[in-house]
Amino acid sequence: LSFGLLVYKELSQVLFLLSSIYQPQNEYCIAVGENSAPAFLILLKELANCLPNVYFMKRPPIKWGSFEIINSVYGCLEFLSHLKSDWKYFQYLSGVDIPLKTNLEMVRILKRLNGTVNIGISTYEDRLLNGKNKTESPLPLFKSSLSSLIPRKAANYLSSSSVPQQLLEFLRTTWVADEGFWGTLFGNKDLFNVPGSFNFNDPLTNGWGNYVSRHQLWVESECHNYMKDRSCVFGIGDVPNLMKSRALVAHKLYIESEPEAFFCLLKRHRHRTINPDLTSDSL
Repeated sequence: LSFGLLVYKELSQVLFLLSSIYQPQNEYCIAVGENSAPAFLILLKELANCLPNVYFMKRPPIKWGSFEIINSVYGCLEFLSHLKSDWKYFQYLSGVDIPLKTNLEMVRILKRLNGTVNIGISTYEDRLLNGKNKTESPLPLFKSSLSSLIPRKAANYLSSSSVPQQLLEFLRTTWVADEGFWGTLFGNKDLFNVPGSFNFNDPLTNGWGNYVSRHQLWVESECHNYMKDRSCVFGIGDVPNLMKSRALVAHKLYIESEPEAFFCLLKRHRHRTINPDLTSDSL
């Protein structure tokens, strides 16, 4: 597996996240905005110097909704695609994500995806264009979550094509550029035949029904803690639902807000990592 992490604060939480997902056979790209605290940058760079499969990438300043988010995440994917290691799937993680599945469980799920891309995709909202003409986009635009599961063959295909860079340049001045990237690249199979991609209008692949990359809650009435940037910051009351989720990770938990939820999920994850079910492939 390979992971692209975009982080900028709360070093202790980032280290807990890394320790929970770290395996020597995986690859990790950590992108950090240069507007992070100097100590944060230094410590993560030193961490990468200690581990041969962890790579540190210093990026321009990053803030919520900025273009540099998707630019950095794609930078990680492109970098990882050029490694000689035989990783099979890429996943993006933010510094406030937490794994709901162990590495073994993730591998089992990703094998079932059988080389297909896993994204939640929907119609692109014209309000995000910020005055741009969408006909200038290299491909018809679709909206998707930044958190996606991308097979190695797709990553290699993208890194050898000029289309992703053309799309990034188009999205540079749009609102929340990351929402227009993956869905556009992977939802236009007839126009841009990326391995594992699909056509948006195909009812068998379109929509959020098969999305397992990330568990995120947008409905305030169902959130047991509080909302931040229109999505739930999970608390202890959300743990039962998170434990039943089929998603690979949950977004988002803050270590300073109801930390019991964060550590409860980490403890459960650690227990299943040490005591895996080797008799069954069912999850």
